[in-house]
Amino acid sequence: MIKRLVADFILFFSLFIFPWYWTAVLVFVFIILFENFWEAILAGFIFDALYSIPSAKIYGRFGIFTAVAAILVLLSKIIRKKIRIFS
Repeated sequence: MIKRLVADFILFFSLFIFPWYWTAVLVFVFIILFENFWEAILAGFIFDALYSIPSAKIYGRFGIFTAVAAILVLLSKIIRKKIRIFS
């Protein structure tokens, strides 16, 4: 539980300090490390609210980072069900 709280703090700190691609890498890593990392979707929404601008380009529109985070979280759930780790 402490590890997840530290990861949340690092993620939300990175939203305001680091460039967008560092935050995207952190989201991807945390989705892999933690099961059901729904905080990624919240981080995507906050990121979109802070940095998206109206434009004709696809990557500048509101909701892109949120949608990608939601897709990654859902894909990780599906992939985790299919992968078995034998120890």
